[in-house]
Amino acid sequence: MLRAPVILLLFAAVAWAQDEAETHRFKEPAHNRKCGMLVPPKLRKKETVPLLLALPDTAGLGSLELDRWRHEAMLNRWAVLSLDIMTSRKRGWHPKEQLEMQEDMEATLAALEEAMKRAPIDKTAIILRGHSGGTYLTLWLGLRRPDLFLGICGDGVVFFKEAIPVDDKYEKVKPDLDLPILLYRGELDNTRARKGTEQARDQLKKAGYKNVTYKTVPKLGHLPDVKTFVTWAKELLKSTKKQRQAVRKLLIEADKIRAQLAKGTSRSVYSKLAKLVQQEAKAGVSAGGAELVAEVSKRALTLMQQAKTMEAGGRMVEAAEVYADVDNTYFPLPVGKAARAEKKRLKQTDAFKADEILRKALRYFNRGDKDKAFTLFEKIMQQYPDTPAAKIANETMK
Repeated sequence: MLRAPVILLLFAAVAWAQDEAETHRFKEPAHNRKCGMLVPPKLRKKETVPLLLALPDTAGLGSLELDRWRHEAMLNRWAVLSLDIMTSRKRGWHPKEQLEMQEDMEATLAALEEAMKRAPIDKTAIILRGHSGGTYLTLWLGLRRPDLFLGICGDGVVFFKEAIPVDDKYEKVKPDLDLPILLYRGELDNTRARKGTEQARDQLKKAGYKNVTYKTVPKLGHLPDVKTFVTWAKELLKSTKKQRQAVRKLLIEADKIRAQLAKGTSRSVYSKLAKLVQQEAKAGVSAGGAELVAEVSKRALTLMQQAKTMEAGGRMVEAAEVYADVDNTYFPLPVGKAARAEKKRLKQTDAFKADEILRKALRYFNRGDKDKAFTLFEKIMQQYPDTPAAKIANETMK
């Protein structure tokens, strides 16, 4: 007969097994890297969970990260994602070896996208973390895609100054200087990690990052420290809870707008998009509205450039018509307002006024009514002698 304490232990073991985090294994589609994800058990309907994207250290194996974070995934009801990477090893650590870094970034983003299809991830609560060799990719990716991450953490940092973006025009996403960043190392860490973590702190602050936390963990060598990260991550999730609730609401609206844009454009959709951007600014958060605006404005910006080319060629009326088209189509968006301002500016110029008369004169000329045409040509040359239209009028009369 089993004693009561033994029975209780058996029941506890069964309960632990039932509450064990679910493990998902898959390969990301960009570079076919092995990926693993832990998902908390017994998710409620419509429940979403934070995601820890844990990049592997020198071994480069995502499976080891899953073992490291399995207990925390269950205890805190976090999902955990990891994948095999190259740049945590000795490839890709030189600034000239950018192919490995590019492929690691693509693989990580593809793995993240695939993970969100497999589990109800809270998009506002994704934290990126790396230890040792994994910190190179952590900083490189995290600083370039702050739109994806609530915060980033480097533990025992391998630092290269190239990890910090310096030329905004080549980056898809504007750097977020308020991004929460945790950097820490062991008191007994190796020389490179001690120096690298301190350099990362100093260079990030020099680059203008305002929310950098630096810690030294007593009596710790070059080992991944779970406790320091968990304490920081839990506080980050708690302190941003209200803000993230606002973002989630806006994300739902952004998804609706994205679906409408996929069906076809209309002025009403652009009005909703402009309103979304205003709501983001008011709440002090980002739900991707600015990125959507940039995406839908690409055609408008191309048309605006064509109009500028027309202006340079003296085709002022045609340029104004293009500006008007952009204004009418994209009016609620900044590019629409910019087109309206350009149209107003152009119409006040002598070059536009002369071109309007020239178009009328050329219609007379082509119909054979040269008297009316020449009268208008002379008017252009007298009133607007320094315009492209005056030159055309003079040449036509000759």
